[in-house]
Amino acid sequence: MVELPPEAQKEQMKQHDIQSFLDVMRALDEYNEAHGLGATMADLMLRAMEKGHRRDDKREATSQAALRTRDRAHSLGLELDFAERAGVAVFGHPEDAMAEGIHPKELRLTMVEPSSFLRFLQTLDQTDLERQPEFQEHFGAVIEILIQQMVENYNPGKLEDKRWKSMLDNAALLIVEFDRLGVGKRAELLVQYMINSRQGTLHEFRTLSAAQCFEKPGSHRFGPSEWHTDINVEGYEQNWKKIYDSIMGTLQNERAAELRQQAIDNLMLCADWAIADMERELAQDVISSQHYANTYPKLIGIARTYKNLLEELREISVPKMKRD
Repeated sequence: MVELPPEAQKEQMKQHDIQSFLDVMRALDEYNEAHGLGATMADLMLRAMEKGHRRDDKREATSQAALRTRDRAHSLGLELDFAERAGVAVFGHPEDAMAEGIHPKELRLTMVEPSSFLRFLQTLDQTDLERQPEFQEHFGAVIEILIQQMVENYNPGKLEDKRWKSMLDNAALLIVEFDRLGVGKRAELLVQYMINSRQGTLHEFRTLSAAQCFEKPGSHRFGPSEWHTDINVEGYEQNWKKIYDSIMGTLQNERAAELRQQAIDNLMLCADWAIADMERELAQDVISSQHYANTYPKLIGIARTYKNLLEELREISVPKMKRD
């Protein structure tokens, strides 16, 4: 048997890993599609109504395929495992469920050895991604998994824990590789989660993000600068109150001072943007209905009120080190 040159061996191993990764991700997608909550509930109902209900060969095949890819996932630092699906707890073990031809559990992917996945990424280049368009979506799924793991493992009281710091260090290295491969845009949220995890402000970042505190003025994502375009007075005030309450909640964490300041600065710009837009329309008499002609002055008053309240929080939000 002729031994391949080192470079050829390297390429052969890379192609093997690429195929393993694609097989794992395809098995994950196919399994969760075939065993979605709707499909599972329908099968359970048919079994209850008909004795000897015909086994769904396709669904069973996806279960078997998922199990077969477990070893390949592990070689890449990933792990495929079954978890209870909310609302469906029928069989305690995957094998029991598959013996009956159905599977009430969902298949989840986790990253158990980031260094192994990092080595895999380091072997890839742009050409590999061009050959396999699926990589873009699959890497997006892996990034979401990393974000979820970060949330689940976050403990602001254990920021110096070695395992936690190692997880963040590995995430930073993975982000570098995602960026090199041209999928850095997808990893932007992961970057923010990593930064706030290191700073001990992940809970606050998630709360403020959910309240749309970081939506830029005019972003066309129906954030604070655009709420006035399609909302009633009550809803408008509720949205601003939610934002204000979210920012007040961050006062309990001294580490969140800088993050809070960023949110306040952005929100004040949003309030100015919204006020200017409404005043411009009122001045030019371009409002399409009497409803908005009556509503906009009230919305302007609400925006100004909350802008003033946010301005009062500015001093509290300035980090101590900047004041000294």
